[in-house]
Amino acid sequence: MISKSAYPDFVEPPFSLAHLSLEERKKLIDSIQQESEKNYKKSLDEIISIFSEFDPLTLLSMLANYELMIGVGDEGIDREKQEKGLQQAHIEIVQALMLTLSETKGQVVTPDVYSSLNDAVKTLSFSFTFQRFQADALDLNEQEQAIRQIQEMTRSHTQVVRNWGNFSQVNRISKKLYEFFDQSLSLKYGFSATELIDFMNVLMNDLEYRITDRFQKLKNVFSERDIEKIATKYNQLIGATEKDIEETIRFFQKEKFNLEQVMSYVITHYDLRISENYIFDIEELACKTNLEESKILSIVEQSSYNLGALAEYNKDYIYFDNPIWIRPLIAINEKQFFCALPQTFFSFIFNSLNKLVETIDSELLSKRKSQFLEDSIEEIVKQRFPESNTVKNIKWKDGDKEYETDIITAIDSYVIIIEAKSGKIDSSSLRGAPKKLQRDINKLLIEPNIQSKRLKDKLLHLINNPDEKDELRAKLPFDLSQTSNVLRISVTLEYFATLQANMKKLSKTNWIPKELEYCPTMSLADFETVFDILEHPVEIINYLEKREYFEREVNFDGDEIDLLGYYIEYHLNVPPTNERYSFIISGMSNIVTNYYDSIDAGISIKKPAMKLNSLFKRVIEQLEARKTEGWTRIGSILCSFIPKDQDMLASKVLKLKTVVQKQWKKEGHKNTLIYIPPSNTSIALCYVGYNNFNKDKKYIFVENAAATALENEHVLECVVIGKNIDDTNVYDMIAVLKN
Repeated sequence: MISKSAYPDFVEPPFSLAHLSLEERKKLIDSIQQESEKNYKKSLDEIISIFSEFDPLTLLSMLANYELMIGVGDEGIDREKQEKGLQQAHIEIVQALMLTLSETKGQVVTPDVYSSLNDAVKTLSFSFTFQRFQADALDLNEQEQAIRQIQEMTRSHTQVVRNWGNFSQVNRISKKLYEFFDQSLSLKYGFSATELIDFMNVLMNDLEYRITDRFQKLKNVFSERDIEKIATKYNQLIGATEKDIEETIRFFQKEKFNLEQVMSYVITHYDLRISENYIFDIEELACKTNLEESKILSIVEQSSYNLGALAEYNKDYIYFDNPIWIRPLIAINEKQFFCALPQTFFSFIFNSLNKLVETIDSELLSKRKSQFLEDSIEEIVKQRFPESNTVKNIKWKDGDKEYETDIITAIDSYVIIIEAKSGKIDSSSLRGAPKKLQRDINKLLIEPNIQSKRLKDKLLHLINNPDEKDELRAKLPFDLSQTSNVLRISVTLEYFATLQANMKKLSKTNWIPKELEYCPTMSLADFETVFDILEHPVEIINYLEKREYFEREVNFDGDEIDLLGYYIEYHLNVPPTNERYSFIISGMSNIVTNYYDSIDAGISIKKPAMKLNSLFKRVIEQLEARKTEGWTRIGSILCSFIPKDQDMLASKVLKLKTVVQKQWKKEGHKNTLIYIPPSNTSIALCYVGYNNFNKDKKYIFVENAAATALENEHVLECVVIGKNIDDTNVYDMIAVLKN
């Protein structure tokens, strides 16, 4: 049996008000909403007031520097630091609020002012969410509550989450997609998509260099432990005179500052210059980017706002439709601009480039996205599956109706059907507008699911009726008689909040057909990541099989990369859970995202890999090398066992070999290990040991072991491994038997 302790303790009950009456619950929700609304208005007024009084560029620079700066070491990204404090989304809101002001008194920013701003932004973000609480939601029926939950889930994601792929991936995908329009964009705007992306990359790299350089300079100053030497080094750093150095030393002596106070003073004083790090000179950038100044001016014009440009913009819209998402720069004059958040461009790169291209040819953009998505999926699939068995755009008939399937690939006994959806997700959908949200869910998540299920049913019918003639057989680059398993997956170009990985959450709405059979749906970036991390075909097959089960049976909170991280650790196995509870896997993605973020930062760390006991790993590798009939199914089954159970079984296999060595002559000696799974699992495993002297009986041993395992009603399949302990092979025989 698999013990619950083999899993992380992730099953948590939802926040419950069951002990309160309906009226008490309504009263509590009303009080939370009213208090949050009051705090929201107060913090919003405070933020506007602070920006009205103090230098706005310094304040925004300090927020970006201290809240978004993260450490990088030999182990990779310091993710714990990255997840604390304010996030990119919060500072985007601050920048938009700042742009509602055309004038400011520009007073010097002191630490207490910065601290007040930081606290106000945290309060604003927290209270904005809770002010949307509505007591009347308790009067809604189950269906209405489910729709409300989907709306809030989408809004929360739009409000906070920014990464739809790792940085290199975002760059690569975006360049390949939009370089098609380089010439037409250059003619209309004076710069190409490639030039715009490269320009923003230069800003990112230059800003990272400046921030690191600033930190190193301060570190050099503080390497001294003598107050006079610190004063001297710091003044030299800022280009002060000898007289300034003497005055600074006298000031420290007069105030009787200790070392800690001196360091605090230096940082505060140096922060007065911090906005210099975020101001870019167009002439200098022309040299760094090899772009003409005229091109850079055109880019800045299309990507920036002036102070006060958002004076008439409704502040409440900023959270779900922030104008700076497509214009993250702030124009200062004809020679300079300010940029604290170049990463915002990459977070919303589809929005920015779509907006430009749509003014030229929106129909061509739609066609390009569709072709690009299909080509990208095909390229990714062929890296792991046989190229000759992967085809695109197969047309087939079901009765009088003709259909087209985007991609089909096959390996051994498995066929994988892939539907690609490149449609644009409406911005109002991401704001939770119910009609648009339902429309996009249907277009991008439900329709491809139905399409792939239609072909799966067709293939299974042909497999079960081998004598039935159908023109589809001739169009497939593989023999259906060798196929026994059909998997489905849908891939979208854009990231649809987390809905594509959480379709079960839609089950209580009236938005999806009751008979819909879920299949895994993921964005192109996530699809690519899955195929990159899982390097063996059997791992990918097993992941897709387990994903389908997860999608259908498990209430969970997390996204596709959380699922991938959980697969690496626990192979997507779950302990028995209450239907009312949600299986929390948020954060399991860290092992994957840390790897890619570290690579982007120039730190080489070990690539995450599915946890496999060495015995299981060797068996799978030998399977892949020999390609025994049904090897993919056997490999997928072996991948299903969680690491703890693999270790337990491997340990028992070693003991079994010792028994066979010593007792093989004894009639009825124990040479078989039979693993019967818990009742919620249908796969058993048998391991049979023998030697050169009794190997003629191996088939009898194997048949008896399999029969014993399959006697259990819940066991549908059993992998049987036969091992001659006198030879060096990992196994002598292997097969999967079914009930």
